[in-house]
Amino acid sequence: MPVVLLSLFWRRMTARAGISGMLAVMTALWATDNDPWHGVNGGIIALAANLVVTFAVSRATPAPNAPAPQRPTAPATSTAGVKES
Repeated sequence: MPVVLLSLFWRRMTARAGISGMLAVMTALWATDNDPWHGVNGGIIALAANLVVTFAVSRATPAPNAPAPQRPTAPATSTAGVKES
């Protein structure tokens, strides 16, 4: 669910982050067996893991539709004022 909401309302969300977040959910649910862990439901732990991982991966990867980095170019040389012989 967080992946769907973040992808709708946050332009910085990337596909790689969504997949990583879903893998974090599967890992958290597998680790807790969806049973309470220290009194906290495994689903809440998985939700928190999803949000943290999705946010972190989105910030670590380039934004979608971001312009490609430009290479610096040499300054243009001007021929104004130069007499041809």
